[in-house]
Amino acid sequence: MDKVIKSCNEESNKIISKIKDLDNTIIKSHSVLITIKEKINKNQDNINKITYEIEQELKPINENLENSIAEILEIQQKIDKKESFKVQIADFTDKRSEFQKILDSYKESDFSSDIDLNYYKNFGIEISNLLTKWKYKEDGSILFDEKALDITINGEPRINQGKGHRAFTYAAFVIGLMKYTQKNDLSNAGFVILDSPLLNLKEKATSQDHELSETVQNAFWSDLSNTPENEQIIIIENKEPSDALKEKINFIRFTGDDNEGRKGFY
Repeated sequence: MDKVIKSCNEESNKIISKIKDLDNTIIKSHSVLITIKEKINKNQDNINKITYEIEQELKPINENLENSIAEILEIQQKIDKKESFKVQIADFTDKRSEFQKILDSYKESDFSSDIDLNYYKNFGIEISNLLTKWKYKEDGSILFDEKALDITINGEPRINQGKGHRAFTYAAFVIGLMKYTQKNDLSNAGFVILDSPLLNLKEKATSQDHELSETVQNAFWSDLSNTPENEQIIIIENKEPSDALKEKINFIRFTGDDNEGRKGFY
């Protein structure tokens, strides 16, 4: 019996010893845990500090960098476009020089033509007659320049006139060409189309110029209203003829309104 009690005491002592060891281990572990928590808290403070720095300092810097990069890219695009335009300008300059050489060569060369000069003369007379009917000129010389392939008015090239007068005299050129070819049985389409030959005829604000413009316009419409049936002249113009002349021509007014007349050309 004593042996049994002794054995139980020994086992109890061992258990108690182990419990003490466990207690010591727990205490040490708790101490380690506290240390770890302190490190975690410290690290969390560092993380919060870094996060704050990122938000308050680094993020604005990053945004500024992004904006700077975007500006640099935009500038680079403009530089690329500029370089592209330089190439195009150089190409156009070369082509212009090439065409200028051709033009200079044409101007310097002796013009030769197999066309009888009487054709040019008579064509010029046809244009002159039209401009006389249209009361554009009472006198003066209108000739066809075979080199420029255009007319001169009192020795001055047509191209030197103002915009409105160029358009009006060009109308005489085109209509005169149709009439001349009709009279001489030469190939022609039998019709011409003119865009705004009268719109810019009045180029000065003087009353004299205004009277000239009105006189010429009325004479122009009056003459064209007598166009023969074998010819057709189509004119797109903002300025309208008189009501009396509208009755003599096929006058169509584009109203721009779905509910009134004809809205538009198409």
